[in-house]
Amino acid sequence: EDYLNFYKEEAAVVSASLRPQPAQQTPATVYVVTQQDIKDSGAITFWDALRNVPGLDVIQFRTGQAEIGIRGLDRPVNNRVLVLMDGRSGSEGYFDHLSLETLPITMDEIDRIEVVEGPASAVYGPNAVSGVINIITKTPEQIQGGQVTYTGGERSTEQGSILYGKKDGPVSYRMNGGWRSTNRF
Repeated sequence: EDYLNFYKEEAAVVSASLRPQPAQQTPATVYVVTQQDIKDSGAITFWDALRNVPGLDVIQFRTGQAEIGIRGLDRPVNNRVLVLMDGRSGSEGYFDHLSLETLPITMDEIDRIEVVEGPASAVYGPNAVSGVINIITKTPEQIQGGQVTYTGGERSTEQGSILYGKKDGPVSYRMNGGWRSTNRF
């Protein structure tokens, strides 16, 4: 049965060239973190899910704050890595920077994370100097129902989420809510 995995169809990625194509045919280095990879790693934050990606540096300043650098280009308030959600930028403020802890999604909503390592400014603009991280969320068709998750831990760390999605004829919708409470000391 292992020899059949060789013939298994490869998932298409969209982050490297803005059109779906197999990862082996993309014009850049692309690494895909799947939902199963996230579950297997035990990640409770977005940046924890990226810790095993080769070429990525995750710098955690304190309990609820982190920055991501690609190929050694990392610094506080890093605006050299473009973080997208379903292909849309969430950058804000004077520094044109996205604070990772303010992402309006829960870990259960993530279908996969596509990481494009290397310059992608020709496709995405000036914030993609060292790369692009595109968080692709699940569609309502993938969710089909409700899910409640709660995680506890030491030092008053806890988080939870509620996720519901449904497709009913031509209408599909997704609702979510989440909370996180950490002791920052």
